[in-house]
Amino acid sequence: MLIIYGPTGVGKSFLSVALAKRYPIEVINMDVGQLYMPFSIGTAKPDWRNQPCTHHLFDVISEPQDFSVVRYRALVQNLVQEIYNRGNLPVLVGGSGFYLSSLLFPPESRKNSPRDYQQSTNYDKQETVVLWQQLQEKDYERAQAIDKHDRYRIVRALDLLQKDSKPSSYQLVYKPLFDEYQIVWLCRSREQLYERINQRTYVMMNDGWIDEVRAIMGTRWESFIKEKKLIGYDEIVAYLHDLHDNDDSREDLIDVIQMRTRRYAKRQMTFWRMLKKKLALHGISDTYSEYMLDENNQESILQTLVPIINQKGLINELQAQR
Repeated sequence: MLIIYGPTGVGKSFLSVALAKRYPIEVINMDVGQLYMPFSIGTAKPDWRNQPCTHHLFDVISEPQDFSVVRYRALVQNLVQEIYNRGNLPVLVGGSGFYLSSLLFPPESRKNSPRDYQQSTNYDKQETVVLWQQLQEKDYERAQAIDKHDRYRIVRALDLLQKDSKPSSYQLVYKPLFDEYQIVWLCRSREQLYERINQRTYVMMNDGWIDEVRAIMGTRWESFIKEKKLIGYDEIVAYLHDLHDNDDSREDLIDVIQMRTRRYAKRQMTFWRMLKKKLALHGISDTYSEYMLDENNQESILQTLVPIINQKGLINELQAQR
């Protein structure tokens, strides 16, 4: 399988669309927000029904519920086999790092010893940043992948550490879904990436992001948004509850969303560096390639990528089948 991974706003969809025009591929979503039916504009969900190839795992959740990495890995395993049996190349596209990690290091492979426990820490009395600092002391890798203000995920991570005190890096077993795969990491210069993020936020607003959120106000999705802290959605909910909204407050809203999105992109880059270290610990260095995108080299990167995929046999074997 081919995996196209990178920070939000980098342009991952380019490679998938370009590949779809040249090769028999099917795309599998690897972005948690795009799993949910009500979240489209704010998650930059592609118009997946009208793409040049079949897309999977978009709009598959119609109720406000979590989607675990264990469940994700199981679904991808079945999909990859089905796609391959059809003579097509599975291409995973997205920026959810923990989903990617689960495809290489099965969540159940950690040497856990689950036990019943009583939650002894009263999190309600502690500030979110303080809780994040506690998490960082106990599990540095996990803390780096979580926003310092994302209380839900911080508390959840601390709870898991109470069940099992071993940090994220402890005795991970390298067991990828399939023997042959290639990760394509895409990035840009920080200045260019941040500018793309800033501009994309304005585009999303003009495309009706606020109306998208307004449509689910007063439903169970509203509390789900607050719990999950989906970037931009929680801020828009607060904006819509503000009785004094005006043009200035809308600009303030955009500024906050841009800032949170930039921070998320930074965490995605940190996650990638940590994932490479994990692969290195297992002697793995030939399963990924890294590219710096700019506005002029996208086509040349695609041409460079094809021989790498062919070396892995991911395309040659499929073409032989056809």
